[in-house]
Amino acid sequence: MTDFGFLTFLLITGFLVGGLGGTLGLGGGVIAAPVLLYVTPLVGLGTLPVSTVTGLTMVLSLFSTVSSGLAHRQFGTMHMPLVRRMGGTMLVATFIGALLGRWAPDWLLLTLLALLAALGALAFILVLGRSVRVQTPRDFVGWQPVAGGAAIGLLGGLVGQGGAFLVLPTLYHWIRQPMRVAVSTSIGVVFLSALGGVAGKILSSHAPLLPSAALALGGVFGGRLGATYSPQVPVRVLRLLLAVVLGATALRIGVDAWHRLPRQPALSAAPVSDAGIIAAAQWLPELSSGALRPRHDA
Repeated sequence: MTDFGFLTFLLITGFLVGGLGGTLGLGGGVIAAPVLLYVTPLVGLGTLPVSTVTGLTMVLSLFSTVSSGLAHRQFGTMHMPLVRRMGGTMLVATFIGALLGRWAPDWLLLTLLALLAALGALAFILVLGRSVRVQTPRDFVGWQPVAGGAAIGLLGGLVGQGGAFLVLPTLYHWIRQPMRVAVSTSIGVVFLSALGGVAGKILSSHAPLLPSAALALGGVFGGRLGATYSPQVPVRVLRLLLAVVLGATALRIGVDAWHRLPRQPALSAAPVSDAGIIAAAQWLPELSSGALRPRHDA
């Protein structure tokens, strides 16, 4: 897991995923997960355990949001009160979820990740398609950021995700922030979420040092580059890209989770020994002749 080819692959993956995540307002973990799970075996780099993938994707989310978050804040579209309120809640919840993921089986982690990605895709297709027509940021002090942050953080920590693909629709539709503000704010929220998640994954020994460093280094540069181009991408295109990425991720991981589900072995007849067959062959003629019929004494 520490050879040069594998580390180079992680560096390139971190750069590409971080760039796409910075453009779309994601930490990139939900994009990196299927790459680490399914592309590494295809290029001859072996198969990574699901628990290790959840740790690596959390590390990527942390470092890619550091660089992309700095760029988005310079644009003046990051809602800092929301970042502190929702992100602070997610920091604690994600830390707890990351610790709990230590005892979760692979099929459960993959099932949860597929369901969360599918939910995020539906949010962008069905919910974000209806514009909320909010043009200016709102000063929001209600309970929704705390409740949403707690739920997303706990589930995201389990599966190694900062949860931006759910934070973004929550900010846009439920908390009713403009799309540009929601994209930038989600980066700040996910940074705090990933901070708690990485701490939990390190304590659970699910974040190996050298692979994490290679992935993080690529994510830092890619996230910065992607955030630079994010304001130039039309909002409608952002929605479509997010829905497609999440839908494809949910489908692929869902299929894998289905194949890993624990199943009861099929019932089979007990094997019959040769001695049993011989005894039965000797006993059948006696039974047919009546020799073994019970006697009735007068």
